Amino acid sequence: MRGRQPVPNAIEFYQSRGDLRGASRYILKPIKGFEDATPIDGLVVAKWFFIQGTTNWAPTLFPDSTIGDSAINLFVNDRVFAPGQEREFVFYVSLTPVDTDVQPPLALGVEALPVVEPDRSDLSQLQNNGVFTVIANVTNQFFVVGREVDLSNVTVDIALPNNLSLASGETRTKTIPRLAPGETRAVSWSVVADPRFAGFATIRVSAQAPPAPNKSVSRTILISATANRQAYKGFQLASIPFTTTTTLDQVLNLTPGSYQVKRWNPEIEAYEEIDSIRPGEAFWLYLPNDAAVVQYATGTVQFPSGVFTDSVPLRLAQGWNQIGNPYPYPLVLGQIVIVSASNPRESITFFEAAQRGVIRGVLYYWDEFTQQYKFTSDPNTPLIPHRGYWIKANDDIELVFPPVFLPGTGFGGIINRSASETPNQPNNWRLQIIARTARGEDSENYIGLASGRAAGEVEEPPIPLVEVPVRLTILKQGTGAPLMQDVRTVSGTRHQFEFVVEAQPGEEVSLRFPNLRTIPTGYRLRLTDQSTGRTIDLRTTPEYRFVSTGRARFTLTVERASRGGALITSMTVTSAGRGVQSVSISYVLADDAQTEVRILGTNGAPVATLQQGRAATRGANTVVWNLRDQQGRAVPPGTYQVQIEARTEDGQVARMVRPLILTR
Repeated sequence: MRGRQPVPNAIEFYQSRGDLRGASRYILKPIKGFEDATPIDGLVVAKWFFIQGTTNWAPTLFPDSTIGDSAINLFVNDRVFAPGQEREFVFYVSLTPVDTDVQPPLALGVEALPVVEPDRSDLSQLQNNGVFTVIANVTNQFFVVGREVDLSNVTVDIALPNNLSLASGETRTKTIPRLAPGETRAVSWSVVADPRFAGFATIRVSAQAPPAPNKSVSRTILISATANRQAYKGFQLASIPFTTTTTLDQVLNLTPGSYQVKRWNPEIEAYEEIDSIRPGEAFWLYLPNDAAVVQYATGTVQFPSGVFTDSVPLRLAQGWNQIGNPYPYPLVLGQIVIVSASNPRESITFFEAAQRGVIRGVLYYWDEFTQQYKFTSDPNTPLIPHRGYWIKANDDIELVFPPVFLPGTGFGGIINRSASETPNQPNNWRLQIIARTARGEDSENYIGLASGRAAGEVEEPPIPLVEVPVRLTILKQGTGAPLMQDVRTVSGTRHQFEFVVEAQPGEEVSLRFPNLRTIPTGYRLRLTDQSTGRTIDLRTTPEYRFVSTGRARFTLTVERASRGGALITSMTVTSAGRGVQSVSISYVLADDAQTEVRILGTNGAPVATLQQGRAATRGANTVVWNLRDQQGRAVPPGTYQVQIEARTEDGQVARMVRPLILTR
């Protein structure tokens, strides 16, 4: 990686997937906790003989070859040194099951195995009943000669998320009575993972050791799926991360008639009831009663036999398909392989398949808490076990789930989670639209403008079986097809986005735009309620409320502001010399507006109001002043100001002032 690919923040080495002894992490860039690390400009990973057993600083590489006895070379770009000049290079190597912050005067490391495994003898439980150890190492770095400081009563505190808890008898805060200069002491906690939860859990450890500043370090671990699934009242999009050995009715272990299971059939474009499930498939599960833990019946599911060695292929028909992770460990979306029926000899990545139009490069899931679809296109997104997803294929395909590689698994490295929202830029931005009622909201809706590949549409999956309290649907330009996102290519100066909002008649609905302030100021955004004809400027009125009649349609107009964004583009006042009985005031509007024309004195006090709340049309307008004040008296000679204020129906306001010298 030197000029070809960006150098990562760190690189990790393992003896094997399940053996963390001797595993190490090399820090390659300054990151939190290692701010003084020397940035690496080039990285080579190859066989030891070719890069360490030679004096050649630019070794010949052999791509796609198996690396047995591995080694790495770290390069920094050439530096020019003046005579007598020195340069310090700082490199860090740490253990991989540890997250650390080593910046003086207090170093803190948090150690925990990367993965809490399922118990293969009882898939309803986690290994060791979910109990694992968290270790915090604290080092006193007040060890400079002559400035040594003993640290007394160092307190170390652990904070856990809802899916983790301290074991019985444990205390959250531990105390180290004394920490001598240069000394490292460890404290530990027994922590219990909830077998109903599958996914990532973040542990935060904080240390207080005056006079050193407080320090905290977080470590994220993975809790594997078990044969327990937290289910909720109503519908949920689900999958089973194990191999089933019997019918779905027997696997779910629920009272007959107390639930429903349906799956979308892309060939008939409709939901149908099912009684079996293949690895990698998802389905809608409906429970009419309150939340419950669904525990798969003993003997009806098995740990996937080839989870670490074999792939799981799944044939998908053209159209919408429901998929799920077939493994009890998260699987990264970008690792999935696609084989198209039109080109069966070639295997391509999820991203490549999206670029070629084989699939739509968007993954959808149902959020049980907010009762709405959410979507992502980030290839680093982990597919969480037990959760179901939607994917749309533009061709018949074979979707291949690769074998799992997670350091620390196998009887941990953590998968990066989905990237954060990209900040809005002048020519690359998204506006979020939220429709909310007293019973719920629909928040995953975006319109925007972008350049290049960032532009694109995100279709809406088939209507969920859930009865949602409010639904906002963006309409595709030209066809009216339902969208969740419509980001168009930056071109022209005006774009109109249409969307509809459906809610129970009589309910109050509010439309909100939470990231409005991040939209570039060079754009004007106006919302029009097509039912009433009312238009508002979102810059001045960022929320719109209305009473639902069942279905309401809106137009959101995005325009590039004219240079300066002027509503009043010009104003001319005729001369007021001797003998003149009146002056003519002409102004040009960029849009229809209500106008007010006033004459002000030198101190800004009003002298006469010529127009107030008058509807003026776009283009040239004229008003005459008879040189008299508001009481009809002739005004004395002097300097006056002519002020015009214009306000559009959607709230845009502009003001322009010109001087007027009157002689008699």
